Amino acid sequence: MSAIGSDKWPGVVQSKDGGSVNTRATALVASIKWDALISRASSQRNGIACHLSDNYSLGQNNLVRHIAFEDGINWVARLRLPKLKGTVGESEPLDVQSSMENMIATTNYLRATTWIQVAEIFDYDLDPDNEVGAPFILMAYIHGTTAKELSSIRGCQSNVFGTPSEDERFWEQMASIQAELFACKFDRIGSLYESEADFTIGPELETGQGPWDTAEQYYSAFARYLLETAQERGSSEFQQSRSFQVPQVFMELIKFYGKGNPIGPFGLTNRDLGAHNVLVDRSFKIIGMIDLDRVEAVPIEKAAQFPHYMGLDRPLPGHVRTKPEDVERERIAGPLCERYTQLVRAAVAGRETATSVKQTPNLGDYLMSDGASVVQGLAHYVIHDKELSGYWMEAYEMLVHKAQYEKESRT
Repeated sequence: MSAIGSDKWPGVVQSKDGGSVNTRATALVASIKWDALISRASSQRNGIACHLSDNYSLGQNNLVRHIAFEDGINWVARLRLPKLKGTVGESEPLDVQSSMENMIATTNYLRATTWIQVAEIFDYDLDPDNEVGAPFILMAYIHGTTAKELSSIRGCQSNVFGTPSEDERFWEQMASIQAELFACKFDRIGSLYESEADFTIGPELETGQGPWDTAEQYYSAFARYLLETAQERGSSEFQQSRSFQVPQVFMELIKFYGKGNPIGPFGLTNRDLGAHNVLVDRSFKIIGMIDLDRVEAVPIEKAAQFPHYMGLDRPLPGHVRTKPEDVERERIAGPLCERYTQLVRAAVAGRETATSVKQTPNLGDYLMSDGASVVQGLAHYVIHDKELSGYWMEAYEMLVHKAQYEKESRT
């Protein structure tokens, strides 16, 4: 049987085929004072000896290494890679310390207030000049593999996660996680931070701005930030195309289609939720959610986005696909989107029954809404792709006409 968890992690050189991420990781591994890290971990458990595995897990911003204690307890060390600059769609306006504080606060909040499984944090030092040589977090090890990776290992069909019963449970769990997150309400929009007394909402990772009191304030700031970023980083071809104006059209559309909770309360969402960042056991049972630095309190249209790497491609409003591969993908995605929508509605209803707390509005009712589509178009704008944003501009124009028609019909 194929290995899962840290047993199958590669070394740094094998994790990526060259590129800036691997270069940063290799440099980080060479610079870290590993003895100091081991000593720090051991001190947190009254001097119990431990050792590091030889293998690593490497992401865009973090390098993770397994720590095994002699009494059988397992942790991981999550070390921050040097900041990557100039990567389209991957900018991080917040400084590293704020970003990591957000991730720590989110982890602690979810552990304290929800049933969502996330790894416990035992120790951290966010100073880049600390004794170890990089900002780090010591946390519990969850012995699992991402659902996306296990699906590939087991040779599952696309967007299928195990046997029919395993697949059904996985989809239900994903819907329940999304519903549970959105049930966590706050009176402002932004990312989570932790003070001595409570959890608060502060600047969010995507723009480095906030918090905001209303959906209009947030959407306006987000659209303005994306337009300014496109002016700085977009190609001249992109800036001269009509696709460049997507954020401006967005602001007009969201005034009509943003019908959810304009003044709050605002629920949590994980902007990066998907099969690639939930850990599962060998039967695809979800045993942990990872990469929590993109969890934030948002208006419902922003929360009503489908998870990634599950084939949930919401169709562009008014856009008719002509390429055979696109037509086939949309044919497959339609039933999957409907399936997931119903599962989220059921998860919200189930939570209402269990807690006797009414969830209004129901997140599932917004997943296929025009408002959610409008927000999705702005999210795709960040990569500054002329063709993709051109499709969304066509969709936006169709939605403008639809809004005008609906307004005229009411008069």
